[in-house]
Amino acid sequence: MNKTLLLLFLFLVSQADAQDLNSFTKLKSAGPIPDFFVKFLDDKIAADNELLKNDNSISNKNAEDFSALTNYNLQQLIQGGKVLYGDPLTVYANGVLDKLKEASDKDLDYVQLFTLKSNEVNAFATHQGVIFITVGLIGQLENEAQLAFVLAHELTHVIEKHNQLSYQHTQDLVKRSRYGDQAISSYYKYSKDNEEEADKAGFKLALKAGYKAESLNKTFTVLLYSYLPIDEQVLDFSFLENEHFSIPDRYKIKEQLIHTISAEEDIDDEFHTHPNIKSRRQNIDDILRANQMDNQSKVYLYGSEESFIELRTLARFEMMNIFIRGADYVKGLYHSLIMRKAHPENDFLLNSQSMVWYGLSAFENRSDGTPYSLSYRKHEGEIQHLYYFLNKLSRNEISTLATQQVWQNSLTHPENTFLKSLRIAVLRDFVSFDKNELRSFGATPPEQVDSAEVADNTPEKELSKYEKIARKRKANDSEESLYYSLLNIINEKDFILAVDEAKDKLAAQKKRDEEVQVENWKPKKSSMDVPSLIMTTPNFYIQDNRKSAKSNVKKNDLNETNLVNLVKENADKLDIKLNFVDNFRDPGFTTENYNEFSQLYDYIGERSQFEGLDFIPYNAQYMNSLTKKYNSKYVGLIGIYTEIERRPFNAGYALLSAVVFYAFPVYLKWQLTVDKTTDYGFFILNLDTHNPAFSSTKYFNADMNIHLQNAHIYNSLNQIRKK
Repeated sequence: MNKTLLLLFLFLVSQADAQDLNSFTKLKSAGPIPDFFVKFLDDKIAADNELLKNDNSISNKNAEDFSALTNYNLQQLIQGGKVLYGDPLTVYANGVLDKLKEASDKDLDYVQLFTLKSNEVNAFATHQGVIFITVGLIGQLENEAQLAFVLAHELTHVIEKHNQLSYQHTQDLVKRSRYGDQAISSYYKYSKDNEEEADKAGFKLALKAGYKAESLNKTFTVLLYSYLPIDEQVLDFSFLENEHFSIPDRYKIKEQLIHTISAEEDIDDEFHTHPNIKSRRQNIDDILRANQMDNQSKVYLYGSEESFIELRTLARFEMMNIFIRGADYVKGLYHSLIMRKAHPENDFLLNSQSMVWYGLSAFENRSDGTPYSLSYRKHEGEIQHLYYFLNKLSRNEISTLATQQVWQNSLTHPENTFLKSLRIAVLRDFVSFDKNELRSFGATPPEQVDSAEVADNTPEKELSKYEKIARKRKANDSEESLYYSLLNIINEKDFILAVDEAKDKLAAQKKRDEEVQVENWKPKKSSMDVPSLIMTTPNFYIQDNRKSAKSNVKKNDLNETNLVNLVKENADKLDIKLNFVDNFRDPGFTTENYNEFSQLYDYIGERSQFEGLDFIPYNAQYMNSLTKKYNSKYVGLIGIYTEIERRPFNAGYALLSAVVFYAFPVYLKWQLTVDKTTDYGFFILNLDTHNPAFSSTKYFNADMNIHLQNAHIYNSLNQIRKK
């Protein structure tokens, strides 16, 4: 079976699994794990160095550092769990890439393509011939031709060796001028020249492959507005309202505050790496005009319009996972509202939208800082209405609406186990407000309530100054606005019982907090006994400005290997069974293992956004299979970060020491001193409670040699194993 047919077969198989979007959870990698993923870093660098020896686009001196840095960064990206292979998005994009390869007169068999789990609309290529496209890019594109142009652009970067040339140019600038103003301008100009070349050559390559010129040209429009959500839909508040409750106008943005979409093609791009869209269009104008009458060209060569739309829908579903992992809740909420219009009963969208409300409530009520902003002034288009609305809500109102949304969804889908667990968790913030007694919310329709209790009809002219102020403040008191928001669930027996239980739990928690002095959320001593521990590969990173990039990279890789061995040896001494889920060095490492660790990293990444909070991550629902497989509910994380810095030469101090001769020894000692700092961290996360179970952190004014590493690792493991 040839490569194209194999890719098509894999695509059809994966599409068959993905047709039922109601069973969607998240995109996963499929097929054999790429050799590039598991190849040792030293081997990758050595092979790269051999190729760069005959590459006149970069000097031999710079080539070794360039090779070490790019391969190390690429390895870190792959081992971060965010790269997909063999999934429907990657398979389809590789099919399009093959069409471009066939049209090129270059040998491009070595070029590989993978998908990155990111909502940024982007694509990039490395000099090794690895192209990455993002989920967000697929989610925004309109057709296959646009994807082909993006890939042809990146393919040109590889063919023309733009990465090597840019690195060489940057090093030359550093050497000549230490980044003076002129040097910076020169860098941007050089970068723009590369981008213009990639546009022109990429456009020609896509045309040669058989793609329609007009469709290719519209890619620029997609890129111009790519910072906006996938659609411009008017915010419909009906999903929050019921027959007796509607959102007051004061929560809706006024016309004069709305920011119109400001994206312009002709922006000043002097200090941008890419030319503006107007310049990019002009660069291909001649090519475009010459090919507009070509009736043989097509929009779809690899797939069809139907298969591409299905693919884009799949990407847009995955975008919800990415929004949640990064706690980007407001964009996630708007995205889910758009998606649920087309898929109103989809379980995945129902769960993820409910999770967004729970996350908003938890962050707004229990966190000192948030990874998102509710500022409506920074946004344009229809999503600004949502930002304004959430910005105007009080913390209590957000907790109330979160409760309403989660419980409403759960009660209408009683078989949904995820929503059942979430509806208990969301009450944690709702009951924390004393005023949220159930009798404070309308239990009867408004027409049955005495109007005198809810309104003051005294004419304005009969009120004193202070009574007018009081009325105005009462009108702006947002709590009354939600009086009937819970009307559809307020009398549900399950809801009433759950509220009472949540109050009892909160009271018990407060009592424990008063009795036990806990610094932040980290326990001081461990009473754990952990015979089996799920482990991620320890992270060792050293930055020594006395050494070359190549030297630092090699030292990091070697120390990480040594650190893994130290952890294993000390675990054996303490009779702790370790289960490394991301051991790329294991010859038996498979795609199943890769998906497993990728899922764990999504969970850890999401949970890390909530430091200090008692919080249930969305990805917690996928952890049961992991705990059963390894017979452990604990996951261990180790990190060692060392910075070694030689003090920069100070001409003023040197001159002063030369004039005041007795100061010279003091200056010399200061100048030759090397600053060394190290951070050590060992953390245990409980996969049942989703809270930290143990932590040990140390800070040293020194680098951490292997003996010191060994001592601290043993000490940390010893504290979690009571024999």
